[in-house]
Formats: sequence, C-alpha cells, structure tokens
Amino acid sequence: MVERATAFSERATAFGERATAFGERATAFGG
Repeated sequence: MVERATAFSERATAFGERATAFGERATAFGG
C-alpha cells in the first residue's frame, strides 16, 4: 500500500514538473 502511494506520488511529482515546464513555455509564447 505504501509502496503504491510512493510510486503514485513520484508520478504526480514528475507530472507536475512537466506541467510547470509546459506552463512556462506557454507563458513565454503568449507573453
């Protein structure tokens, strides 16, 4: 259970980082 939660957390973190990078690129493009 804990291992699955950790894996999910890591995946969520990676997704958040990708979303942040995408947002920064979108801001640079739109700004």
